[in-house]
Amino acid sequence: MPSRERIVAVTIPVGPPHTERIRRGIFDYAAEHGNWSLRFGLDGTSISLEGLDHFKGDGVLVMPETSRDFEIARSIQLPVVNLASSDSANTLNTVTVDNFQAGVEAGHHLIDRGYQRFAYYGVEGLHYSDERLAGFREATKEIGQDIEVFLEPSDLDPATRWRTSHTELDEWLARIEKPVGLLAAHDYRAALIHERCPSLNIHIPRDLGLVGMDDDACVCEGTKPSITSVRHDGETIGYEAASLLDRLMDEADKGTLGEPVRIQFPPAKVVVRGSTEVYVTTDPRLAAAVTYMRENFHTGIGVPDVVENMRASRRWLERACMEQFGVSPYQFLCRLRVKQVEILRSQNPDIRPDELVSLCGFSDTRNLNQVCRRFADSKLN
Repeated sequence: MPSRERIVAVTIPVGPPHTERIRRGIFDYAAEHGNWSLRFGLDGTSISLEGLDHFKGDGVLVMPETSRDFEIARSIQLPVVNLASSDSANTLNTVTVDNFQAGVEAGHHLIDRGYQRFAYYGVEGLHYSDERLAGFREATKEIGQDIEVFLEPSDLDPATRWRTSHTELDEWLARIEKPVGLLAAHDYRAALIHERCPSLNIHIPRDLGLVGMDDDACVCEGTKPSITSVRHDGETIGYEAASLLDRLMDEADKGTLGEPVRIQFPPAKVVVRGSTEVYVTTDPRLAAAVTYMRENFHTGIGVPDVVENMRASRRWLERACMEQFGVSPYQFLCRLRVKQVEILRSQNPDIRPDELVSLCGFSDTRNLNQVCRRFADSKLN
């Protein structure tokens, strides 16, 4: 590692939570490597790429938004690492989330919620939107279903936000068959879908299960019901982008810079909120059974309790669950409990096993460990 100071310009946008997580990863790397000195914009703004023409430093971390931004980034005569997902040409060294896999995870979540029809609301001409759609389509093909797709331009003028007509979007939302699981290219597009549904008498999540991308909590939790979203591991992405830039700066010193590389990281998790807090089924008895399991799994109920509550046969319940969700009632309960364990551990990493037993409906710590080992990788979110 070189001992001389490395001066690095950070042009990552300030504000959105998913970019703040990326910035945090960059800061962590810089803190661990004491020879880094970061440069930022003034007055709480990010550095403009056009403002780098007189930058006297060693490297640049960029997140271009427009084609002009990418042109400027490619022209910089310093090592550059891109953290935007819009460069389909792979002309820059890039570290991003795996957008294809993010689409797959969103699809699996909606499938696990019981949706059999699917729709995608995306952004025209943007690589990350296309990748997320491709992953979403891959997931829905697993159950033999295709997707209704609606794309809009990415260059909407913010000044026209309240004057823009959404007639075509409204017509599309009204036309697609319900119930439907809908993935939006990012949380702001998901919020627009949420905004349009009441005037169209579309109920979320009964008629339309809604999933966004990036997990911007201010956007997702500012609606009722709140919006489920796929969260990216921004801290890791930022840290690894800084690490890659460090290697590139070393190579530049030696005159050995190679071809651009592209590194992708899987999404962290689906953050489940009210917009998918339902299990869709055309059988009202199964819907009632699922509701009972979701509302009471933490009390330690078993399959016999569900059967007794439903006044139905166990054979019917086993068959209905398997046909609708691909799992037995016992597996369904186990996955609900494991998911609750994951939520509680994310909120409090120091929570004790006996507390998890009590809060999640396990019989004892041995049962907790056995079930978690078996179902920790389940797709039911």
